[in-house]
Amino acid sequence: MAIVLQLYCFQLNQIKDIIILLCYTLCYLSILICASLIYISYFVSQQNLILIQNKTFTQNYGTLYERININSQAGMNYSFINLIRKTLYIIALVVFYQYPIFQTATCSFISSINVGLIIYENPFQSKSSLIQIGIPDFCIFFLMILFTILAIDDKVLYFSDYQRFLIGWVVIGVILISISVQFYFILIQVLLHLKKRILYVWDKLIQLFKG
Repeated sequence: MAIVLQLYCFQLNQIKDIIILLCYTLCYLSILICASLIYISYFVSQQNLILIQNKTFTQNYGTLYERININSQAGMNYSFINLIRKTLYIIALVVFYQYPIFQTATCSFISSINVGLIIYENPFQSKSSLIQIGIPDFCIFFLMILFTILAIDDKVLYFSDYQRFLIGWVVIGVILISISVQFYFILIQVLLHLKKRILYVWDKLIQLFKG
C-alpha cells in the first residue's frame, strides 16, 4: 500500500530531492518484484500434478501452494487469483480514496472474488485450512459491504445515529470474529510445536539417564 500511495502522490518537482528519487526508484523495483511473483504464481498454477509433486519443484515453489489442494485446478488457480485480488484491493484503496462509495464498492467486488472461489470449490487440503482462511476472507467481504452501505448513507442520510451506532458494533463484532479465528489456529500451532519440543527434550532426558 505504501508503494502505491507514494507513486500515486508523485509530483515532478520532487525528483530534485535525492532521497525522494531513491524512494521512487525502490518503489519501481518493488513493483517489478511483485509483478515477478504474480508471474511465478501463474506459472506454478499451470503446471501438471507430476511436476508439482517433484521434490525440487516443491523446494523452489512449494510456499505458493502450501495447504492448497494440488489435485484440483481450482485449488491451484486460487493462489494466483488471490495474489491478483490482493494487488487490486490495495490499488483500489489508494486510487479511489477520494471517492468513498466507488472505493468501498470496488473493494467489495474484489473481496467477493475470493469468497466466490471458496464457495465454488474448497481449494484447500483440509477443512481446518478452509475455516482458518475462509472465515476471515468472508469477514472482510462482509465489512466492505457494510462500509459501502455507510458510504452511500453519508450521501442519502437514511440511517439514524442509533442505527449507525448499531452498525458500528456489528463491524466490531465481525472484526473480533476474524481475529478470534486466526488467534485460535495460531494458538493451536504454538501448542502443538511446544508439545513436540517437550516430547523431544523428554526423550533426550530418558536416553541420557538410561545411558
